[in-house]
Parts: sequence; C-alpha cells; structure tokens
Amino acid sequence: LHLHGSAKRSCTMVCCWQGLVPRSSHKKLPVDPSSLTLEQKQKLLDFRQFLDAQHQDVPDYDLLRFLRARKWDIPAAVMQFQDTCAWRLEHDIARMRRNAPGPEGLFSCKDLDQDTASKLYCDGVERFPHLRLVDSREDEGAWLFFGMAVAFGVDKQGRPIHLQKSGLASHRFAQMYSFAGQNPCHKIINDGYVRMQEIQAARMQESSERLGKRVTQQVVIMDMKGLSFWPDPRAIAVFKDFLMVSQKYYPETLAIQFFLNTPPIFMAIWRLIKDWIDPVTANKMHLLGSEFQSELLEYIHPDQLPIEYGGTNSFDVFAWPQTLDDYRRCYETCARAADKLPGRKTSLPQGDSVERSLSSMCKEKKENQGSQTLWTMALLLSALLTMVAALVAPSGFM
Repeated sequence: LHLHGSAKRSCTMVCCWQGLVPRSSHKKLPVDPSSLTLEQKQKLLDFRQFLDAQHQDVPDYDLLRFLRARKWDIPAAVMQFQDTCAWRLEHDIARMRRNAPGPEGLFSCKDLDQDTASKLYCDGVERFPHLRLVDSREDEGAWLFFGMAVAFGVDKQGRPIHLQKSGLASHRFAQMYSFAGQNPCHKIINDGYVRMQEIQAARMQESSERLGKRVTQQVVIMDMKGLSFWPDPRAIAVFKDFLMVSQKYYPETLAIQFFLNTPPIFMAIWRLIKDWIDPVTANKMHLLGSEFQSELLEYIHPDQLPIEYGGTNSFDVFAWPQTLDDYRRCYETCARAADKLPGRKTSLPQGDSVERSLSSMCKEKKENQGSQTLWTMALLLSALLTMVAALVAPSGFM
C-alpha cells in the first residue's frame, strides 16, 4: 500500500492536525512505550513501512489513533489514514489553524493587563480559545447563540473540555439552518463540528506543551436539559454528516462523554442497550440525571467547571445573554480584547472557501467499519435519544 496521489500532499497537514506551530519547534513528546504491548509496537513499526520517506516524521500518536480505531488492522488503518489526508487537502481543513491569529502557547493571563484579562478569562480559565487558535468566521456571536457550544476548561489530565447546552440548542436548529444560508448542511458541519475539532486539537497541543506529556483526547459534556421532543427533520441529514466526518476523520479523539440532565426514559433505554456495546466504549459513556455534580468532579477540578455544573468558575456565557444580539455584543467585546494580545497576527488571509458540500460525501458507499469510534457511539446515542423522543411525543405535534 502507498499513499495515493491526492493524499501525498496532505499527509503533512493531517499529521500536524494536532500541531500548533511547525513541527521543528515542538518539544519531543513520544508515546510512552510502556503503554504498548510488544505486538502493538510491532504493528506501529509495520504501519510506518507504508509511509514514504518524506512522511516518516509522522508522530506515533497520530498513527496510533488510526490503528486503535481499526482494532490494529494495519491495511484498514492505512486506508483510513489516506482518506483523512485526502479529505483534509480537498477541503483545506488546515486553513482553520494555518490562519489562526494567535498567539499560541498563551497558558495564563498573568502577562495581560487587567481589562484584557477580564474579558478573555474567567477566574483564570480562557473563555474563547478559538479567538487565538483558529481563523475567524463571520458572525461568531450568532454561531455561539445557535450552537450553545464552547471550548472551556480542561479535566484533571489536561484534556480540553467541549461543553454544550444541547437541550437548549435543539430548539434553535431551524433558526441556525436558515442563518447558515446557502448550503446550510456544509456550513453547520464545517463551521460548526469540524471547526470545534480543530480548536480542540490545538488545545490538545497546548496542553501537551504545558504538561510535558502527550494529550490526544478531549472530554465532552452535553447538557440535555430542555431537550426538544419534536426534533427538526432536517437535523437527521446533518446528523448523518456528523457521523461520517467523526468516524472517518477524527478517530480516537474522545476520552469521555457526559450526558447531563438526561431524561429518565433515555436512562432506561441506555441500561437496556449498554450490554450490546463494546465494554471499553460503554464505560466511557456517562448518562447522568440531575445529580451529576459529584461524578463530574471526579474527573474535573472545580475551578475548570462553571458553577451550575458543580464547579467554582463563574463562567456564565450561557446564563446572562438572552437574545441573539446579546450574544453578538458579548462576543464582539471579547474579540476586540483579543486583538490586543501580544504577538497577535494582523491582516490574516481568509482561507479559500470550500464550495463542495460535505453532505455530498454521505452519498459515497460506506466502508465496512470493523469498530465504531467513541465519537460515533456518542453521536449515535444522541440520535437515538432524539428519535425516541420523537416517537413518544404526542401525535398532534408530529
């Protein structure tokens, strides 16, 4: 097997997708050899035999993501790696971080003036790291309002947290779909899901540099409170794209998934299907009711969690803004403060627009997936919960 033509040029990009700066300036943070069996070490070496000379600097941790996702099946892992390279090149995914205004490696607010720090940090935790780590997008405040998702805080192992009020966001899908304009499915996937993964990848790199150990996964918290029992049918098409992108192109990047304020009927369903799922995956899926605080605190320090989730951080971006304009004003204030950061880039190129819809890729024939990633299981569960909600809803509202 060899990397096909379309993948060769993109291999460096995908290998560096967790890299924030040129690889030559990264600290060497090798994978702990004690974490691999002798057989796994050999498979990793065998995987490298399929990379040509110019790609031999692909870090072990990137190759291991694909090997683990494919259950150590080398041909399948190589194929998925090639497909990811090609996808990233075709859609220029790397532009999101290539055009990031920076500065990178901003680990604290100690060197900032008080006014700037108060806008960009909340109790020592960065509010909107994407202001530094990825390129800007139009009307960021609106995307925050519709998606109700932020990259905020880290867990006790330094893994970045993705926090979303999914229940509230479920009521705003129709508005978001209209807001996205032409090719809304592509916009929601690319400007929403894919962009968040690139933000988290950059945060993983920063955590790795800060801690001196490799961080390759994230923690996701989805608050289901207020979940709509009458989902928008168009959300199914978007969800299919979520599945395809997460399963094929972001393998083994999810450590733990927490569902908070999960309705009782969904808890019952989970208990029923849990034994059908791979135990490793099932053990990383945490469906919790309204008494979730103590379990979250087993994994996350209080200062990294908002007060409403059992922490001590006063971060309240979801609490006080009430309207779309409120969110826009809030975000614009933070964006202006970010422009004052030392080392900030100016006159950034606005990466080429990608015209091809990601949704069209869902028409491709699905490969036989030997195992599903944790991301896929989390998304499948989300879909299951939503669809069951629709089935039990009163017929008058369907």
